[in-house]
Amino acid sequence: MIVSILAVWKSGAAFVPVDPSYPDERIQFILQDTKAKIVISNKKYMTRFDRYDIMTIALDCSLLNQFMNNNQMAFNSDPNTTKNNLAYVIYTSGTTGQPKGVMIEHATVVALRNDVIHRFFGADYIQNLPKAILFLANYGFDLSVEQIVLSILGSNMLIIISNTFTVDETFYAYLNAERMTYISMTPSQ
Repeated sequence: MIVSILAVWKSGAAFVPVDPSYPDERIQFILQDTKAKIVISNKKYMTRFDRYDIMTIALDCSLLNQFMNNNQMAFNSDPNTTKNNLAYVIYTSGTTGQPKGVMIEHATVVALRNDVIHRFFGADYIQNLPKAILFLANYGFDLSVEQIVLSILGSNMLIIISNTFTVDETFYAYLNAERMTYISMTPSQ
């Protein structure tokens, strides 16, 4: 999914995270509100989108994997994105009972990354940046963007942790073994 997000950004489009555990009404509202053109997901969730007139791409489709593994593909290294392009739309629960879309531009994403770096790693941030970032957040939550951009824009490794991990002695041992100096997660994790 992370590669898909980066591809969407490179194309100049924005992504809208939709958690597959959302109720059908919420998914329908988000798709209609954003006028989404394409849904990118895993095959097991595709039936959730059958009732909508929308193109779907299954990330775990064998044809897509063959296409991605083709060494003959030409890549356009010129991004079609400016700082004023929309990066993503995140939906809150909304105070009226309807989800509310918050539009985030690329300039805001970069500002978030810069703020986190200066706040947590100081003026000598190049010396203090972590070598790896743990990806712990759900895609439907802003924290996932922080974790992605801290790693990608900082040329750091992004370690993707299963969404079923538990904070226990094994988890702490892993953090120590990998010398993790920065971790960002919700209190409920």
